[in-house]
Amino acid sequence: MTILYMSVLVVSLILSGVFFFVKWRPRFNLYSVVFYTLIPVANLGYVMLALAESSDGALAATKIIYLGGCYLSYYMMLCIMWFCGIKMPKAIVVIIGLLVTIFYSFVVTAEKHDLFYKSYELVKVDGMNVLRKDYGIVHAFFYPVVLLPLAVTLGMLIYTFFRKKDISRKNLILLFVTYVVAYVLFFGGKYITGSTIELAGISYVIFQFVFLLLIDRMSLYDIGGNVMETLMFNSRNGYISLDKRFRYLGSDPTARSLIPALNEVGEGFEDGSL
Repeated sequence: MTILYMSVLVVSLILSGVFFFVKWRPRFNLYSVVFYTLIPVANLGYVMLALAESSDGALAATKIIYLGGCYLSYYMMLCIMWFCGIKMPKAIVVIIGLLVTIFYSFVVTAEKHDLFYKSYELVKVDGMNVLRKDYGIVHAFFYPVVLLPLAVTLGMLIYTFFRKKDISRKNLILLFVTYVVAYVLFFGGKYITGSTIELAGISYVIFQFVFLLLIDRMSLYDIGGNVMETLMFNSRNGYISLDKRFRYLGSDPTARSLIPALNEVGEGFEDGSL
């Protein structure tokens, strides 16, 4: 079990590294950044559980695992919303995020009350670490918390497939199948393996890999973004970014070479003497 979890962790770190250092573009949204950050963290939780030597250590690992279980479902939803070009009402996004956060607050404070776990104990089952729990009343809300973003996401994919013509059908089918397979592994891992081994980490890695493929395809369709990047990286012009109050936010190397004073300027600078 330990070797499996460590291997999955390494693969997830490699895929996240590819996203951040190879595939990432400034036009990508924050959702994908959080998504690729959370997955290695969640997989680290499974490694920590496999190596835990005490009940408290296993509980700490479980909290990290639930960080992925709770928030990855939410951020998958947001990433797919971005991919499908759907503008969901901000109130819905905030409400779902708030529900996830409220639930996770009970997880992260589980040792201080009996609402999530009435009791917990680290035991060995077939030579593998398992945190044996007696669930509290709040734990019953875990599946609704995970299934709500799942239902919204499937709805978006189906809507996009039938109503939007500007998104590749092959990409949508690939994403839909991957999403379904990932959740089958997430919820049914123990039944598939017939043991206490969790396959949720593998489901995360599958989604990581497929989303990297989709990012490549999406970049081909993003004409505006490609034009802007071509202008920035192949033009002799320099670019300076300002906010609405004309305060300095940043600049590219060409601008800093043309105006050396920019190298000494910090974010928020608004001195007209520049």
